[in-house]
Amino acid sequence: MSKLKRPKINYKINIILLVLFTAVGCGKNNNCEQMSQLSIINDYPGVIIGSLSEHGALNICAFGYADILSQQAMKVEDKFHIASVTKLFTATAIFQLYDAGKLDINDKITSYLDFPELWLIPDIDSVTILNLLDHSSGIYGYNNDPEYIKTLLGEEAGEFKKWDPIDLLALSDSSRVKPFGKIGTGHFYGDANYVLLGLIIEKVSSMPFTTYIKNNIFTPLNLNHTGFYGDVYPDVKGYLKRSDILKSIVTVNPVFPSANDSLIDATLAVERIDAAASIVSNASDLLEFAINIYMTDFLSEKSKALLINASLKVSDNENCLQRITKKCKSDFGTFITMEGDGPAGINLMLVYNSNQKQVIVAFTNIFGNFDELDKMREEVLNFYFNEKQ
Repeated sequence: MSKLKRPKINYKINIILLVLFTAVGCGKNNNCEQMSQLSIINDYPGVIIGSLSEHGALNICAFGYADILSQQAMKVEDKFHIASVTKLFTATAIFQLYDAGKLDINDKITSYLDFPELWLIPDIDSVTILNLLDHSSGIYGYNNDPEYIKTLLGEEAGEFKKWDPIDLLALSDSSRVKPFGKIGTGHFYGDANYVLLGLIIEKVSSMPFTTYIKNNIFTPLNLNHTGFYGDVYPDVKGYLKRSDILKSIVTVNPVFPSANDSLIDATLAVERIDAAASIVSNASDLLEFAINIYMTDFLSEKSKALLINASLKVSDNENCLQRITKKCKSDFGTFITMEGDGPAGINLMLVYNSNQKQVIVAFTNIFGNFDELDKMREEVLNFYFNEKQ
């Protein structure tokens, strides 16, 4: 297949202000000093929060510890695993191919893929690329499957297995599990959707998924601190909270040491699913990526509209709609968010506020309270946006 023709782009934002701050030991940045009063700063081991505006004003603050035991301070440039925010890179790749006329998001995925394990997934011949992008395929997701969890945290975790995509999809076999739902009737979140998208990207581009992402996203956007786990490693340790909920799910392998009485050092329980949850990055790179896909011509206007158009209800308890990204209404207006979490001690949100023309990143290195993202959303976004309405 011939090399992809990239549309003409003018997407590099000129950064005119950079404020770097580490809350442990200093306080020259008033914005960071004010932010240090947020409850999440005191409640979590370490936190990184940053923002980038359309005018190029970049502000990043770091608080607490990247490593509790050594008391290594969290730094603004620290790299961390971004978990499911990886999916935003995969979706961007699909839209690049869409913009180049190499695929259509309404195509059936069986137009591109054909292998035995695929046909064991119920109704697979009716699933479109868009169904994968917005998790409306209903395909069973392996995220909480016992066979997967035992290799991530349980009895086989010491092997630190990197799953083959086909083996992961075999977990969706209709003979062992039921699908999450009926195609097109709702948002049924599951990583299997993005595993399939990764395979489609490989088929259409005639190159490995990771190579495509490096060549067409990392390099042109100068994301020099971003890569796939194994090529790049986190600077930050991740912590898993001990709880009755955790005990009910899995007996954590002793390969993961205690950090203190309430936290387990689960840094190595990182998910290594290339198209779904494998990228390592830092705050400045994520902000640069977000501002380019949402606010420049890196993607076509049609693709950007598809990326942020949300119409599927997530839950009755949340004032948000979901497709590829999540669109939420709040006291300070509507915002678009992509979020990720994981047992390797990750909670991350990457937010776009179209009214303020600003992107926000917030990361903490703890998982297991199961309300971290709710608190981060409430406190961080109120800090940035409420006073501006």
